[in-house]
Amino acid sequence: MGNRPYYGCAMGLRRAALDRILPFPDFLDESHDLWVALYGNITRSVVHLDIRSVQRRFHGGNATPERPRGPLQVARSRAMLLRSVVELRRRTRR
Repeated sequence: MGNRPYYGCAMGLRRAALDRILPFPDFLDESHDLWVALYGNITRSVVHLDIRSVQRRFHGGNATPERPRGPLQVARSRAMLLRSVVELRRRTRR
């Protein structure tokens, strides 16, 4: 969350975190990298490195759309984000 991007290919995590992160919930149909990052934020275990480890390249074959999302898609994503936070908080309390 915030203005830092989260790329799964540049993440490292402890094996113990997998018990809480996996399996991905059925409602999560996008942003699996964000799911992992949310876990780190909720448990206050995220460490950001001040190095550029990924150079993102935009091209016509990217999965990321070229145009901004519409209001309905934004609302759906925000609802999924909120649901993800609730689910991860539940998982970290066990």
